[in-house]
Amino acid sequence: MDIYEEIKLFQFDIDTIIAQKLREFEFIRNYLNMSRGKRLRSKLYWLACKILGETPSPKIAAAFEILHQATLMHDDVLDDADVRRNIKTISAEKGNTFSILSGDILLASCMKLIAEGHSFRLIHLFSELATNLIQGELKCQSMQLSADMSEYKQNVYLKTGCFFEIIIKSVRYKNNNLVPFGHAFGIFFQMVDDYKDCFCIEAVTGKKQFQDLMSRTITFPIILAYKHATVAEKEEIQKFFNGGHSIDSVITIVNKVQKKSANLLSSQKIRILASLRQVTNSSYKEEILRLVDTIY
Repeated sequence: MDIYEEIKLFQFDIDTIIAQKLREFEFIRNYLNMSRGKRLRSKLYWLACKILGETPSPKIAAAFEILHQATLMHDDVLDDADVRRNIKTISAEKGNTFSILSGDILLASCMKLIAEGHSFRLIHLFSELATNLIQGELKCQSMQLSADMSEYKQNVYLKTGCFFEIIIKSVRYKNNNLVPFGHAFGIFFQMVDDYKDCFCIEAVTGKKQFQDLMSRTITFPIILAYKHATVAEKEEIQKFFNGGHSIDSVITIVNKVQKKSANLLSSQKIRILASLRQVTNSSYKEEILRLVDTIY
C-alpha cells in the first residue's frame, strides 16, 4: 500500500470519529463535511508518526482537526468573515452567537477525545496549545503598525505556529528531531496566509481578498508597507487603522511591497528546509517536503 492509500484510510478513520463525536449536532457535522479543507494537521501528524517510528492515533489526529475547526469558527466572528473555503461561514449563515457556541461545542469534543486517551502529557499539550492560541490572538489584536518582524513572528507563533509544533511534540516529547521543523513551518504557514490575503484573489484562497485588512488586522505585509511608506502614506495607513474608511489607498500602498513580502516568505522556507536536514531521508520526509511546496 502506498503513502496516499495509507493516508486516505487514516483520514477515513478520522471522519468516522468526528461523525460519532458530533452525532447530536447535525448542522455542525454537515458544515465540517462541506468545509473539510486540506486536513493538513492530521496529515502532518501521521507523517511525523511514521518518521519517528510511532503508531498514529486517529483519535489524536481527530482532536487536532476538531480544535482547528473550533478556532476557525471563532476567527470568523472576530474577522467578520462571511466566506471561507468558498462557502458561507457559520457566522454569516446563522449569526455570531451560533458560530461561537458551535466553536465551543467543538472545543469540548476535542477535550473529550484527549481525555479518553488517559494521557496527562497529551492533556497538558492540548491545554498549552489552547492557551497559546488565545494569547496569540490577543497579542495580534493589540499589535502596532510600528511592530518589527521579530515581534510579528513571536505573536504568530502563539496564534498559529505553536499548533504545528505541538502536533510534532504530541508524537514524541523527547528526542524528537522534527520539533524545529514544526516551529519553522508553523510561522511559515501563517506568513503564507497573510501574504495570500493581500496578494491572491478569492478564487485561489477561498476567502475575500484583504479580509484581514478590512478587519484591521495587522499582518506582515501591512508591517512592511508601513515601514517602507512615505510620511504621507504612513498617515493614510494610520487614518484607516484608526477607523477611517479609505481602504483603497491603503491597498495601493500595500501592493508596493508584494516583492519584499515574497522574499520574506522565501527566507522562511529556507529555514524550514534547513530544519529538515537532520531528518533521515525517506518517502515520508519527501511527502513532508511536498506538503511544504503545496503551501507556497
